[in-house]
Amino acid sequence: MNYTLKVDGNEITGTSVTSVELVTEMAEDDEGYTQTYNVGIKVKGNIVSEKSLTELFNWSLVASDDPTAYKPVEVSCIHQGKSSRNYKLTKAFVVDYGEDHNEAGEPTYYLYVKQKRSNEEKASVWK
Repeated sequence: MNYTLKVDGNEITGTSVTSVELVTEMAEDDEGYTQTYNVGIKVKGNIVSEKSLTELFNWSLVASDDPTAYKPVEVSCIHQGKSSRNYKLTKAFVVDYGEDHNEAGEPTYYLYVKQKRSNEEKASVWK
């Protein structure tokens, strides 16, 4: 399966996305059934070139009170030349970003973004 990752309308190149996970969860501060939930996307991949990932790293450092912390994110999953699934968050922020290097020196990255709480209903999944 092939994937594309777009942030703020621009495809993040220099990476080879290896897995995508859509996450929906009840907000941690709620004790029972509620209408409050979180929607997020976890992306893992191999680093092919550093340039594009510098953008992701810099985005992960933006403070939550800065309007530039929130960007549209779209992930497309393509299987056998056809789009099998697309995920879109209209106002996503970085929850977690990390890079790892194995013993062979091959770098990988991890990106976890969530939809801004007041915009959950604008998150979408389609084929």
